[in-house]
Amino acid sequence: MIGGCSAVDLAAEHGTPLLVVDEGALRAAMRRFTSAFTHPRWAASVTYAGKALLLRSIAAIAHEEGLILDVCSRGELETALAAGVPADRCIVHGCFKLPDEIELAVRAGARYVVVDNRDEIAQLDAEAHRQGVRCSVLVRVNAAIEATTHEHIQTGAAHSKFGFPIADGQALVRRSWN
Repeated sequence: MIGGCSAVDLAAEHGTPLLVVDEGALRAAMRRFTSAFTHPRWAASVTYAGKALLLRSIAAIAHEEGLILDVCSRGELETALAAGVPADRCIVHGCFKLPDEIELAVRAGARYVVVDNRDEIAQLDAEAHRQGVRCSVLVRVNAAIEATTHEHIQTGAAHSKFGFPIADGQALVRRSWN
């Protein structure tokens, strides 16, 4: 049973493979996370990682439940926007952003763009200047903490392409803004 429906009946009606999401269970999980991070002494936002599964319906549900969406590509940002999620409720994340992804994030007014390297900062700065707007950023810091996982998906290891390393001082980002 999934959400009160027989999985066998759903498969018979729609064929397989079939992806079924229990909206009630999804909303309940989102509410549990939001509740867990709600406290009168601190401000926190719960963010849904679009890379988990981003369909327009999922994006709309996450937004309705008050979550921010973390999107990692132009397609994911476009999906969120098509679902009615305002850009200022989206964080644009992902290493090696393409120029059109940066342009869309700035034009749409993304809440934050996460930067992973100095070149990305320069590209984002140039695009924001071109559009005549300011852009809020988050800087991803690489703390050189290795997890026991496949080497190609270690995002915090010292040799990772993700973020500014702490060890060699790159995480100290300075920029003089005029």
